[in-house]
Amino acid sequence: MRQPQPYWKATHRCWYAKIDGRHYRLDPNEKEAWEKYHQLMAGRAALSADSKVAELVNRYLDWTERHRAKATYEWYARFLLSFGRSLPRGLKLSKLRPFYVTLWVDSAYPPATCSPSTRHGAIRAVQRVFNWAIQQGLADSNPLRRIEKPRPNRRETYLTPKQYQALTERISGPFRDMIEILRHTGCRPEEARKVTSAEFDQSARCWILPAGFTSKVRRRRSIPLDSRALKICAEGASQFPEGPILRLNGRPWNPKTLSKRCRKTGAELGFEFSPYTIRHTFATDAIIRGVDLVTIAEIMGHSDLRMLQGVYQHVNQRLDHLRKGLEQATSDLYP
Repeated sequence: MRQPQPYWKATHRCWYAKIDGRHYRLDPNEKEAWEKYHQLMAGRAALSADSKVAELVNRYLDWTERHRAKATYEWYARFLLSFGRSLPRGLKLSKLRPFYVTLWVDSAYPPATCSPSTRHGAIRAVQRVFNWAIQQGLADSNPLRRIEKPRPNRRETYLTPKQYQALTERISGPFRDMIEILRHTGCRPEEARKVTSAEFDQSARCWILPAGFTSKVRRRRSIPLDSRALKICAEGASQFPEGPILRLNGRPWNPKTLSKRCRKTGAELGFEFSPYTIRHTFATDAIIRGVDLVTIAEIMGHSDLRMLQGVYQHVNQRLDHLRKGLEQATSDLYP
């Protein structure tokens, strides 16, 4: 395909360029116009086998920063910048092999300390760069397409009332505040880690999260707070009027640190759980207590009911609830 070139538009006495069907005003000065043209075209040229892997990664991160939510960009940047630092300097695309990814993942996210979900996400982030390059016409193939990824953990665990009681009796301080916020609101762990005084409306007893607050918050939504969650947030906002109100040792919670705390505490108590387990427990108990699915979905920020119907209904772990349902279903079968 012919590459677009700048052209002089006499009626406007300025240089222009038509790129991807859109007309761009450049500059009346020809030299300045060509400089702006080259800036616009940067990143559009196809890559060659001699192009550097770092160049492709940087192009993808630049595109993600412009076209995706801030949280999405940060998620990819977390993995891709680490991956880029692990590569031999100046590594060309023609020399990239899956074992570079394997070595990086095993070093940066070792199985002994990182979950299969984290390792899966790391590999998926790198593969996404090449899939994007193919979609954009910058590359013809993905050399990492067949790399094996660990199967991510399914987020279907649930804490029984006894387990949750044992958990809260075991923990204290900022960790307990975080766990109780998750349990009393049903919010996502990322939302709890990032919420600030700006999103906390104490008089309305809720958080008001703007669209794009995290990668999952695609529209403005409110998270109501019960008395316990309200007290925790009020204390946090008073202590930290700027930045996140839930902190550990004065610093915002790091997702790795929070996950490690959960794994360590779960091992001490004899059962596994993660930050998302608390969210699942909120949803399952709400269903068992008779809260309608539409209300639960709205509180938790789901746009539809599929997640509640397919993932969160861990009612099979509550035999007492199932027995009551059985009695209701069969009570009039016999005289």
